[in-house]
Amino acid sequence: MNRETLMVGSLRRRCAALLAALLTAACLSVVTAPPAAAAESYVVSYPLPARYYVDSSQSLTVGVTDFEPDVDPDQNVRTAEVRAVYPDGSSVEHEVTLTLLVPSATVPFPTQRRAPLAYSVTFFDADGDFLDQRAFTAEIIGWPSDLKAGWPTASRIRERTSYVVRGQVAGGARKVLVQRKATGTWITLGAGQSQANGSYAVKVDTRWVTTHRLRALVTETRTHNADVAAKPSALTVTRSYKPRPGTAWKPIHSSGFPGQRWTPCGAAPGVLTYRVNPARAPRGYLAEIRKAFAQVTAATGFGFRYAGTTTLVPLKPGSQAITRKADVTIAYATARMVPALRGGVIGVSPVASQYAYTDWWRVFAAAVVLDTQAGLAPGFGGGKATRGSVLIHELGHVMGLDHVSDRRQIMYPAITRAEARYANGDLRGLANVAVSRGCFPFEPNPYGRAGSTATARRLPPGPTRTVVHTVGLAP
Repeated sequence: MNRETLMVGSLRRRCAALLAALLTAACLSVVTAPPAAAAESYVVSYPLPARYYVDSSQSLTVGVTDFEPDVDPDQNVRTAEVRAVYPDGSSVEHEVTLTLLVPSATVPFPTQRRAPLAYSVTFFDADGDFLDQRAFTAEIIGWPSDLKAGWPTASRIRERTSYVVRGQVAGGARKVLVQRKATGTWITLGAGQSQANGSYAVKVDTRWVTTHRLRALVTETRTHNADVAAKPSALTVTRSYKPRPGTAWKPIHSSGFPGQRWTPCGAAPGVLTYRVNPARAPRGYLAEIRKAFAQVTAATGFGFRYAGTTTLVPLKPGSQAITRKADVTIAYATARMVPALRGGVIGVSPVASQYAYTDWWRVFAAAVVLDTQAGLAPGFGGGKATRGSVLIHELGHVMGLDHVSDRRQIMYPAITRAEARYANGDLRGLANVAVSRGCFPFEPNPYGRAGSTATARRLPPGPTRTVVHTVGLAP
């Protein structure tokens, strides 16, 4: 039999199957009775229930019983076409030949993809005429992950103390996350990779001073399901110092809005970037900046990543007030360069935000400019006005805090000689704009859904604003 004959036979079989399906759908009784089919019956068997694990070895059996001997032995041949259709319309097809000597055959299930499958098995005679059709469904499912987490016994630890979650998971080398509950989402505090034998150890970030409700999570893979192991009790991370007293804090806000804040649902969830202009910067400037950001991390849960240097001097005439090349820009300047530093001002911070179609404005860029001629002492110690005090004051504005009248707070509008550490009122305000606030409603959530790779989108068109705050020296 040549190739052309095979193609014609296959086409006839497909046309016959299509015609039979259309007539059946129209509720018509179709009787196809070729001479050899009168006493034949057609068998399709498969294991039940019809749910099988991905990549498992499964098969179905098709066959013909009670072959009616034909006058022409060459006509005593039947063909079974097996077709499995995925929800997206793609399909896997097999064709087997059945004879009086070999009346049955096995066909493998396609278990390489997790999906429901619609199966059809169509029988044809030697001439390609339709004989019978059977249909059924099957579902290919993922293997259970059986995630187990061994939580440390400590429920109260000091910030930056080692805290490691160990456990076991099925599926070999997999990504394991430890997350904490937040408003409408889960925030990742640690990530690790399980070994080939399934064991894992994930170090949890304990820089954020707060109380956590934790869970361990493995995301979905091609073969295994997502799974969660919850911690039954809370983990409290305590501060390494006793804050100065007071409760005063105030958000930066417009009339009718509670304030402005950053989203933790950006391209790098929970992490903001910063660039520094090193021109005119004092010795040890980068260590001071990192130490200042560490205080913000402890208060809000946001991490900060150094993204390199810049030549921008924010608020300098002819320059941009802010830039989108980093979330935060830090520079050092003189009052001659930046007029906003005149009149005893030693630090200034423009903060740009956009209406977020909620009760909040979303901050999308900010800057800090420090006066290099202010005569400030280095570091964060008490007894004198320091660069550290100015840095954490301006970073308070960057995160969404306004000035308060309580002299004990860092957000007092003038730098005092107190130690450069956030006081109790400052910390209450920063907790109000922390990572735990969660995503804005218009943003895809990169935390809460297993396997999600979504990142934050730009806001729909809406008003923007830039608020500039200054600080001077207290008498």
